[in-house]
Amino acid sequence: MNQFGAASEPQVASIKPAAQQPALLIKEAQLFTSAHMEQLASLKSKLLEAAPAIIKEIRDMLRLVMRGPVYVRKIQEKVFELGRSATALEMTGISALAFGILKLLHEHVDEPKNFSVSEFKTITQAIDVIEQLLNCAGKNISFDFGVPLILAVDDDRVCRTVASRALEKVQNVRCITVSNATTALELLEENKFDLLLLDIMLPDIDGFELCKKARTIRLHEKTPVIFVTAAASFSHRVKSAHAGADDFISKPFNHLELSLKIQILAMKQRLA
Repeated sequence: MNQFGAASEPQVASIKPAAQQPALLIKEAQLFTSAHMEQLASLKSKLLEAAPAIIKEIRDMLRLVMRGPVYVRKIQEKVFELGRSATALEMTGISALAFGILKLLHEHVDEPKNFSVSEFKTITQAIDVIEQLLNCAGKNISFDFGVPLILAVDDDRVCRTVASRALEKVQNVRCITVSNATTALELLEENKFDLLLLDIMLPDIDGFELCKKARTIRLHEKTPVIFVTAAASFSHRVKSAHAGADDFISKPFNHLELSLKIQILAMKQRLA
């Protein structure tokens, strides 16, 4: 009611002319985007500043991991810290490796003495690649790999099935499995694979010779090669390196470790 007892006019909010509304919306969006970008830039700066100390702590604790679960949990905390920040900054390579490490650590959090030499080496390699990625954080490197195509060569049908199912379960991959080197070489000539998983003991030629032949094929001169085999002696590891392989994993393998190795090799190839 007004002072004369009459009903007051309803208060109408000031409305900008329709022609001005799109311009105002664009300006507001630009301000929001600018603030968001400044926030991300600040977070990235803090991560890059803190990362060397975090990486050093992780490496120091890895040397002590066999002493008890407390060190595994401390490593988990530091790796999670890196992974969470990398995810917020859309640094997909770092976040993928960090959470791959966390999955592998979780397997042995209560019994760190069960870590195999191979698993320990794989985690160390992942930390090395994370450090490399942080050092080139300003560069335009794409880590959108799509769906990797993997060729697994093993004469043991059960091992082929286990490897294929494990990979498809943990990682979004396509895996072709064959039982001998002859078939493998035919496929290598006709297709570009993103990774080769080779057994050493094959019915026609051994895995070392297959690896050497694969390196002569133009499509696969630099394709990552991992030997997955029960023959895990030091001499076999030396031979695998001489044949041109990139890594070695022992049977029975941990599918989480194999998945992490695939990510490591794929990213190292991009960084090369």
